[in-house]
Amino acid sequence: MPAISPTSSMIEQKYTTTLKRIGAAIVDAIVFLPLLFIQQYYFEPDKNPILYLSWLTFTFLVQIIYSILLHKKYGQTIGKWVTGVKVVDISEDKNISLIQSIRRTLCFSIVELAGLLYLFYKTVGQQIYSQDDYENVLSISVLVWVAVEFVVMLSNKKRRTVHDIYAKSVVVKL
Repeated sequence: MPAISPTSSMIEQKYTTTLKRIGAAIVDAIVFLPLLFIQQYYFEPDKNPILYLSWLTFTFLVQIIYSILLHKKYGQTIGKWVTGVKVVDISEDKNISLIQSIRRTLCFSIVELAGLLYLFYKTVGQQIYSQDDYENVLSISVLVWVAVEFVVMLSNKKRRTVHDIYAKSVVVKL
C-alpha cells in the first residue's frame, strides 16, 4: 500500500497563521495590561521623568524576557498558546534554541528601543517631552515595522516574517 503524502493544500494550511498571530498579539497585550494600569496610575512623565523612564525600561525588559523565555521553553507565548500556534525551527522537527528565541525577540525590541532612546535623549538634554512624544515615535516605528513584517509574510509560502527569517524559525498551526 503506498504511503499517503500530504497535499500541498494541507501543507499550506499549516502556515496560514496570520489571523492567529494577530490574535496572539492581542492576548499578549492583555497579559501586560496590569503594567499599563500601574504606569497610568503611578507614573507621570511631567512630574518625574527619570522615574517614568525607569518604569518604561523595566516594562520593556519584562516583555523581552517574557518573549525569549516562553518561546525558548514552549515555542509559544500565552497568546500563541491560546490561539493554537507554535514557533519551531525552520526544519520543523525541533523547537527553537535560545539564540533563535533571542533573535526573534531582538527584531521588534529594536523598534521599541528606538522610542526609549528618544525619550532618554530628550531627558538628558533636559527638553520637555510628554507621553504623546513617546507614543508618537513608538507608534510610527511600530506601524512601519508591522507593515514591513506583513509584506514579507505575504511574500513567501511559509508565511515567515522578518524575525522568522532572521531567527531561522517558522510559525505553524498546532
